Amino acid sequence: MTKEAAYGSWTSTITPDLFAKGNCKAICELQAVEEGVFWVEQSATTGKRELYYQSAKPSAARIRWAPEQSVQNYVHEYGGGSFLPLKDCVVYSTAEGVFSQASPGAPPIQLADASEKKLRSADFTASDTHIYCVNEAHLQPGVDPENRLISIDKETKEQKVVASGADFYASPRVSPDGKRLVWMQWNHVNMCKGYLLIGELQLQPWDETSIHMAVLHDDGTASNEINYYCPSWLEDKLLMVNDSSNFWNEYEVDIVGPAYKEKNLFPVEREIGYPLWQFADRPYAANGSCLVMNVDGRLMYRRNGHVRTILTPEYTVFSKLSITQGNMVYATAAGPRKDSCILRIDLSKEDQDPIITVVRTARDDADLEPLDISEPERIVFESDGVPVSAWFYTPKNRDFTGPPGALPPVLLLGHAGPTGIATDALDLRKQFFTSRGFAVLDVNYRGSTGFGTSFRNM
Repeated sequence: MTKEAAYGSWTSTITPDLFAKGNCKAICELQAVEEGVFWVEQSATTGKRELYYQSAKPSAARIRWAPEQSVQNYVHEYGGGSFLPLKDCVVYSTAEGVFSQASPGAPPIQLADASEKKLRSADFTASDTHIYCVNEAHLQPGVDPENRLISIDKETKEQKVVASGADFYASPRVSPDGKRLVWMQWNHVNMCKGYLLIGELQLQPWDETSIHMAVLHDDGTASNEINYYCPSWLEDKLLMVNDSSNFWNEYEVDIVGPAYKEKNLFPVEREIGYPLWQFADRPYAANGSCLVMNVDGRLMYRRNGHVRTILTPEYTVFSKLSITQGNMVYATAAGPRKDSCILRIDLSKEDQDPIITVVRTARDDADLEPLDISEPERIVFESDGVPVSAWFYTPKNRDFTGPPGALPPVLLLGHAGPTGIATDALDLRKQFFTSRGFAVLDVNYRGSTGFGTSFRNM
């Protein structure tokens, strides 16, 4: 029997100690290989970022690859892109520098020193002879760090600057033939849209960026720049996301012919992916026969000219998509009642529905089932004549109800970063309040991403 009590005074089973429990705090990064998947998760007890590998074979065990290391970086402060699996090793970044490690438990080999944590490295790519990455140098206190692209010789460990002069770099990617390098770069002036909102400049690090391409030389240098977001190679073509249609869409670019040809692979008035706040946060994955995309909270794939939806009714937020040549897709996912997890989606059989398996989850479903979880409703209202949406969470507690005619107090939230986004993914911090009789309104205010370029630029 429920008890009547004032809103905001209810007793809840969602207590502070619950936040330190679970399998891990979060799934932070992910990269697929043909045999399985690597990922980084944050330990719930130590806070370290731990690198794991698990084979795709049935009942395969989870293996910690680098037990003594916290695999992470703080390039651009938000990090991401902390490791890269190669055929013979895994390259990863820590506070001490860049390392390679051939197998679980094998001694790590240092490729680059962090110079007393003054040098940070992220977003790795590789040719047969060199590692390429974004490198951020914090050499003088009180002075903005210097960003650049560098190469590291795999044998000699010699470092060379490939590109410098811009304020930021991201997404270096070596072409399959090892002859070209593509990357993003942008400057502070292009991060700012030149308008003020409550005294704060709106920073948008993916707007007005450019993608550059260069020819790689045997000594690790690059030249011949050619003049987007999340570039990747598909044979001799480039895939990338741009918002020339007012929405982030997926494009293919032919760079071999005499004319620059750009083709929208799936024209849609929906956003494919989120802003590049973290390295290697991929909104799509492709292998030549299949293209998988995160389309406004739905996973969709394009094969043989047809686009289909992957049904994931319990999951609504996806990132870090990765695909093997055998059409095994991996992604991080979450939902209104699901904590962050790794999904494996088997698309290998064209005549069968996708087979979805949970590889790893931050918090087991069995631990969440006893909790009073309020699932949000999306509401739309107008602000100065502009439609704005928000997620509304009602108070929920199986043991309590509010007094007749009373209304609950409302906790009004605004997401971090002017161009971030509020989603309906499970957040126990919100549930902490809703289970005590508070309502929560999480607003996607003007300037949020996910609603087109025009809305983001307001």
